[in-house]
Amino acid sequence: MSNNMDNAISNLLTRAKDSATTATAEELVYLAKAIEAVAPGESANFLMQAAEDEVANITNTGSAKVSDVNSAGTTQVNAVNTAGANQVAALLASGGTTGGLLNVQIFEGASWTSGRSTTWTKSSSDIKKIRVQLVGGGGGSAGYNENGGAGGYSEKIIDVSGISSISITIGSGGSRGDWGSNGGAGSTTSFGSYLSGTGGGGGIHSGHDGGAGGVGSGGQLNIRGGGGDSHSSGGASAGAPSYFGGGAAGRYANGHASNAGSESGAWGTGGNGQLTTHNGNSGPGHAGAVVVWEYGAG
Repeated sequence: MSNNMDNAISNLLTRAKDSATTATAEELVYLAKAIEAVAPGESANFLMQAAEDEVANITNTGSAKVSDVNSAGTTQVNAVNTAGANQVAALLASGGTTGGLLNVQIFEGASWTSGRSTTWTKSSSDIKKIRVQLVGGGGGSAGYNENGGAGGYSEKIIDVSGISSISITIGSGGSRGDWGSNGGAGSTTSFGSYLSGTGGGGGIHSGHDGGAGGVGSGGQLNIRGGGGDSHSSGGASAGAPSYFGGGAAGRYANGHASNAGSESGAWGTGGNGQLTTHNGNSGPGHAGAVVVWEYGAG
């Protein structure tokens, strides 16, 4: 009887598993009740074993799928990391040439007193913006310590994405004046039509006045140059300072070292004064300059 019951229940369970997807809930309930009525204990054991088998099967299947998902995820993460590393390596290999400060160009006069005309040309197609700084030429000093004024300063950020070159004019320094004459004014420095700085005024011997500073215009930052010292018997004085630095040292008497070379002062400074002997040592103004900082897209 027991073997027959085992076989019957086994067959019923097999049929039940096969028809589980199509049997209605009511049919499965009736089947369960019939099995329970015939052999409660044994049917419970078989059902428990069937349940445990099914749980084990689901667990194994789920573990396999989780393993597959983890493996695929790991592969994708590795691929992303590799792609990112390749991009970083490519950027480093290029030297970061698409962003930040890429180059600086400096344009000075033909000499420390003479200006000139020239052209800024973009150093690379990567250049997108430039920062321009410029100063006009300094004014010359008159014959008895009436010093020249410094050139005006201007600064501007310019988008040059579609521009390859811009014309430049460097202002010259004003001429010096001997006894009885005034110093000459410096001339204007300009960067295309974008910004400019006028030259400093020359020292005025006839009025014993120092030269006025030049004026910057067109930039986001515009600064007037320093004014020159007026007639003084207290001692010779340095030329008026510009944005870029101080003027040349004052001269006391004829026969001292000439106003040249490293003592000529910074770009755009006024001419220095001289005292006692009225001719020979008053100084001309220093020529202007343009500095162009070139930036990429970053």
